[in-house]
Amino acid sequence: MANTAATEQRGAPRVRTPLCIWVSFGGDAAAYATMAMNISPDGAACRVPRQVKKGQEVRLALDIPPEPVESRGEVRWSATTPDGYSKFGVQFFSFPTEMRVRLEEYLGLKAVH
Repeated sequence: MANTAATEQRGAPRVRTPLCIWVSFGGDAAAYATMAMNISPDGAACRVPRQVKKGQEVRLALDIPPEPVESRGEVRWSATTPDGYSKFGVQFFSFPTEMRVRLEEYLGLKAVH
């Protein structure tokens, strides 16, 4: 039931594709490399080896050639896995239009001109 509610809040379809995302949390100097579990132009689901709380602000660098796409985001949900990792959903904000278009093209959601 919880998955249904999360799905209904999404503005774009999620795509399962191997994509490295570098995630930094608030004032934390460390950046965590993670593979996106799924991603859309509006957000992504990730997994990192630290505690993550709903509402936390994050900085992201999506490893899309030829150079990373950078954004900020907010953690919308979080769950601790049995191995102590956190999997979480992040909603992107402060995402320049040009960067969003690059992500849509990478995901195959927009025709390349």
